[in-house]
Amino acid sequence: MGDGVMRWSEIREAIRRRPGMYIGGRPDGEGAARLLLSYLVEPALRLGARRVELTVAPGPWFTLRHDGPRPRHEDLTGLDLGKGWGDLGVLTALTQVVRLDTTGEEASSLDGPSGHEMSGELDPEIFTVDEVDAETLADRFRELAWLHPGATLTLRSPAIEETWHQPGGLLDCVEALAEGMGPALTAPVVIDHRDEERGVAVQVAVRRGRRWPARILSFVGGQRTRGGGSHQDALRTALLDERDLLPDGLAAVITVEVDEPSYAGATKDRLDDEVVARVVAEACQRYLASLASRS
Repeated sequence: MGDGVMRWSEIREAIRRRPGMYIGGRPDGEGAARLLLSYLVEPALRLGARRVELTVAPGPWFTLRHDGPRPRHEDLTGLDLGKGWGDLGVLTALTQVVRLDTTGEEASSLDGPSGHEMSGELDPEIFTVDEVDAETLADRFRELAWLHPGATLTLRSPAIEETWHQPGGLLDCVEALAEGMGPALTAPVVIDHRDEERGVAVQVAVRRGRRWPARILSFVGGQRTRGGGSHQDALRTALLDERDLLPDGLAAVITVEVDEPSYAGATKDRLDDEVVARVVAEACQRYLASLASRS
């Protein structure tokens, strides 16, 4: 048996012994959804796919079609986390069957010469249910459509069949976040700032309405930071009014890209990075002061 086969066997067994480390929780319906999102849908978008279609069925079975670059067969037994299709080894380890279309023909229903299709069945020895949680998939597809403006994402499942397309990106996101806040008092403010020296990119969208408490949504590296953290705190400080309060009717979304983010805990839902905080503060200072002070 070759060294490559031996190495893959060891990697596979390590993943299967502790699947929760790779799917962010228990191997249930939500865990199955996180697996497909983290190791299929999100890599396809990062690599430039503009049309992505995921079909799930009892089993759980899945089929992904997209118009981005194809993975190679060797990617199925690799583990180079965060690089291209380098995460596919996790999917293979937790899947009973994987079929990769590398015929060179375009994927069914998707345009372009680089169309690709992958399908498989999640391993029942690992996953405790026979269906993927469709609500978890739908919630994340909605976020991904905001974070990848212009991309078209389609989910097909027994419970949900829907397509998301948000050409406005964060502007569409902040409008959705502001639902119920009434008409905008001013045109939304958008910031797109990159600090090359410190390796941080920041995008912000802010909208002022008339009603309800302020709302802020934050992301790091395309992942929701439900606990907020340095980037969200810096934005919040920039938005405070003369009473040191967030104005009612204010909706804001911030997304940050940084090479090596620092988090407050293992769950990575709260950013703890003072460099990012300084970059966000500098980016916001010029553009948001006047907006926050209006009543």
